[in-house]
Amino acid sequence: MGLKAKPTVRGKKGKTEAPIAKAVGDVSVNDFAALLIPGGHSPSRLRKDKAAVGFAGDFLESGKPVFAICHGPQLLVTAGVLEGRTMTGYRSIAREIENAGAQYIDAEVVEDGNLVSSRTPKDLPAFIRGLPDAALRSRGFVGWVEGRNPTSPHSRPFPESKIIPPPPHSFGYRRPFA
Repeated sequence: MGLKAKPTVRGKKGKTEAPIAKAVGDVSVNDFAALLIPGGHSPSRLRKDKAAVGFAGDFLESGKPVFAICHGPQLLVTAGVLEGRTMTGYRSIAREIENAGAQYIDAEVVEDGNLVSSRTPKDLPAFIRGLPDAALRSRGFVGWVEGRNPTSPHSRPFPESKIIPPPPHSFGYRRPFA
């Protein structure tokens, strides 16, 4: 998904290609299980587009998992949905995050309810390790996952009936979302 559907776009260094099947204005939050907002220059372009800003804000407010790294939080700042949240991001946008009403923490990964954020590409190993667990927690599953922020007003209590045992190898575990 991007601002426009295109057969292919190239990454910042021109080495990575990816298709953009649909434009953000042609999709719904209900079409996706999670949202990953990358960093780099992309968020500064996306935040100028009303449909992209609205989609990101609606996604966070839906309760589905949102993952933002580096400059990715800028899109959520523009959407005005960070009041009372705790998160991280690239150090140069810390003031922006705070001005949007969120608490900025300088840590490799910060999880606050359905929002998981990370600072820089150097933090990618920790960020990636946390993706499956955070996605499961946001859907109400616990038991083998750690690191949830129980003091956050955005964290929901998890029903005991949904506790699952640890799989033999938790990374890469995928449970279809209901």
